[in-house]
Amino acid sequence: MKKMIAAIGLIAFFQLVPACAEPRHYRLDPAESRVTFTGNSGLHRFSGTTSDLTGEMQADPRSGTLLDMPLVRVPVGSLKTGNEARDHAVQYTLKAKKHPSIMFRLTKAVSLDTGSPEVMRYRLTGELIIGGAARSAEIEAGARFEADNIRVEGATTLTLDGFGLKPPPLARVLGVRNEVPVRFETLWKPEEGRG
Repeated sequence: MKKMIAAIGLIAFFQLVPACAEPRHYRLDPAESRVTFTGNSGLHRFSGTTSDLTGEMQADPRSGTLLDMPLVRVPVGSLKTGNEARDHAVQYTLKAKKHPSIMFRLTKAVSLDTGSPEVMRYRLTGELIIGGAARSAEIEAGARFEADNIRVEGATTLTLDGFGLKPPPLARVLGVRNEVPVRFETLWKPEEGRG
């Protein structure tokens, strides 16, 4: 039953995209995309963000089939908090020297019936790699269609120890919290001339 619901959801998802003769290649638009996170040291909250995201996927709008599951990549060095020392602490925590990118590869998208034609809800399952540690991740996200483009937004909470990550010693003394809320907003645009 779940597979049938997922298939119906994906068909509906791509029927909203204007029909085209062949599968389409979509690329993530960094000018319209961002990832933000919130940290808490016990003394104060802070946030960081980046728009330096890359990603691509291939889909057939006629059949509602993802032909190539998306891979999204975020350079750790691009995460900025507005404080250079804190940026270095974030890079240390995420092991940026050995593992310069955070990556997420989608492996499954299950439609969640919300009854809203404007925003379709999905449970996204995939592999999230942070600091060299690969973990299964499940994220609820909403998809909206803007002409030929697909906007996908969602949020989740990650834990540092879930990826074997430790902040620098001073940050541990200050009591950096293990939980890190993360939000993403992405816009996928079709690439002309690519199938």
